[in-house]
Amino acid sequence: MGAGGSVRRSPAQMQAELERLRSKEMDLLEEHDKQLRSEEQKHEATVTKLEAEKFEIAESLRETTAKLNVQTERWNKEQSRALSLMFSDLPLHLLQVESLKSVNKFEFKSTMTRTFPMVTVAQCDVVGFSSISARLQPEQVILVIDQLHTLIEEAFTNSEIFIMECTSDGCIAISGLFDFKNETWKVATPSSITDSSYCSEINMDENLNDQKPSVAMEQSPAHYAEILATAALSLLSYSNKVLVPLPENRTLQLRIALHSGPCSAGVIGLQTTASASRVPRYKLFGPTMRHLQTLCSSSLALQVRVSKQCRDFLVMAGGYSFERCPDYTVVSNRKPLESYWLVAKDQLPLILPSLSDAISLQDYDIIEC
Repeated sequence: MGAGGSVRRSPAQMQAELERLRSKEMDLLEEHDKQLRSEEQKHEATVTKLEAEKFEIAESLRETTAKLNVQTERWNKEQSRALSLMFSDLPLHLLQVESLKSVNKFEFKSTMTRTFPMVTVAQCDVVGFSSISARLQPEQVILVIDQLHTLIEEAFTNSEIFIMECTSDGCIAISGLFDFKNETWKVATPSSITDSSYCSEINMDENLNDQKPSVAMEQSPAHYAEILATAALSLLSYSNKVLVPLPENRTLQLRIALHSGPCSAGVIGLQTTASASRVPRYKLFGPTMRHLQTLCSSSLALQVRVSKQCRDFLVMAGGYSFERCPDYTVVSNRKPLESYWLVAKDQLPLILPSLSDAISLQDYDIIEC
């Protein structure tokens, strides 16, 4: 025993104690390593599970996105088709001008009525169409109408011609509803009915620059009359292309009338209710339309009849040949109005149908004089 009462250990005892402590330390380290390995395995299992869930979520997101893109594309196509059908009878250039004044560019109000100082209007129909329809099967009638409207679209394919209305056997087309020049839309006002030089100008929005016609439109009534007259002659030359399955095998008996004058126009059918919904229509009205209808209904098959006003503009344009035809009366007890047959246009390679192929007057459905 030492001086302080402590037990002195022998070297062997101290060596044994050291070995015991080392063994205990090794056991603790091994236990700690086992715990670490166990935790690492759990962590790796958790990470693997999370990665698998992440992959599944990503795959599900990709599938959902693909389905959503397909549905969005389908919806856009349907919306585009619906808008195309809705505005098929509206001149979009006029709607764009009106939209510049509206906070919401998709709000087209019925207040967009315009009065145009001078336009040229064409109307065409088929003489004897009712009797032709009565002698054909329904599917044959539809085939004839489809061929006729295809030719109408082909003849009036021009950025300055608007087909306002299509009937079963014809259409009404207008040129001169708008004027594009120097990147300015010129919208006619009611007071311009007596002064064609007066107009209110609306500068085009930058977003509309891509939609302007490729050829600048001239502010000239003669220019508009020339465009529509050329289209009318083209349509008349196409009449031989329509096959009417009848024993007579006659040329389609088209008759066309042209008239120039002032008119008013606007969109109808924008006011809808819960019980009724209508497709908006762009309509022209006024004495010019009444003159045109009378001029067409009293015209003859396979000929283009023009009023004196339209003929004067075509003479200014030059290159057209005319023949005087019987006058027509719009209102009873009024002075008859002059009219002419539009015979041909110089340097226009068209083969017009022969008048010998026209039907006789007794075969007409209705002749109004």
